[in-house]
Amino acid sequence: MPWTGWQISLAVFSVLLLCPVLASRFVSAVSSEAPNDDQIGALTLAGARRELCAEIAGFPLQVASILFICIALAGGRPYQLGLVGKGAARWFVLGWLFWLAVTPPALAINSLAEWAYEGVLQTSPEKHPIELIGHLPLQLSDWLLVFVVAVLLAPILEELLFRGVLQPWFATRRRGGDIAIAASCFLVLLLRGKKIGSACLALVLGSNGRPAWSHEAWKEMVIEAIPLLFVLLSYPVYHLAGRLFARRSLRPETIRGIFGTSMLFAMLHASVWPTPIPLLFLALCLGYLAYRTQSVIPGIILHSLFNSVATLQLVLSWANAANGNS
Repeated sequence: MPWTGWQISLAVFSVLLLCPVLASRFVSAVSSEAPNDDQIGALTLAGARRELCAEIAGFPLQVASILFICIALAGGRPYQLGLVGKGAARWFVLGWLFWLAVTPPALAINSLAEWAYEGVLQTSPEKHPIELIGHLPLQLSDWLLVFVVAVLLAPILEELLFRGVLQPWFATRRRGGDIAIAASCFLVLLLRGKKIGSACLALVLGSNGRPAWSHEAWKEMVIEAIPLLFVLLSYPVYHLAGRLFARRSLRPETIRGIFGTSMLFAMLHASVWPTPIPLLFLALCLGYLAYRTQSVIPGIILHSLFNSVATLQLVLSWANAANGNS
């Protein structure tokens, strides 16, 4: 791939931080309702609408930044990003077939992870922001925004960034997968560092009337450390996969690049644990599909259909609640 490490870093910074901040400030500036002090930190209907509108407003900037950095700045070609237009019907059918094969085991893994969280750790799974928004008294126009963000925009942007930009770079470097795993650890610390730090302090110093080194403090510490432990304990599997699939005419760097990119994608959602566990499985399938087809189009179809299942569940729950059903 023609893009370099610093250009990838610039693309990630632009997509995940710069463009969302600019879009959020733009939407807040043109919004007729500004949040008051009581609404800060709480999810309100007006706040949810601003977040959804900011996602939509930031999408063109995010895609444009990827294309500018990887094509105009790095001298790449669209096909190197997986933007292959030929055979659109075949890509759609392939993405649909993969969706039929991948969705049941992914949902089963999600159910198993949530059961373990609730049954073994006796802790409620953390909810995705879209799921939290779905519990608000939304109108049909709000659900249209949810659909556009979750089913259309998010799959396009995430596949273009992870399977179009990052995975080809990681898969063609000897230590590319290692860099992705290290970045995954950094991402977990970035998203959950405050909670992990608070749990460590509660364990050593005690809090809320609990003594230091108590059973409850240990339990809280273990729960908060699980995402980081998940990444670290996957490292032997990562190396074993590289050696195992190398015997099947696949380069170890390719397998490790796919695995590392998939882990990085999953840990982007580390703030809503244990969602990253089934997302890792989904991402591995998306990564393999992108590698075999050399296109992000089938992955976008698969990703979009997968997100539509969760969105449909939220819509049905909202419809039942509106009709007075449990």
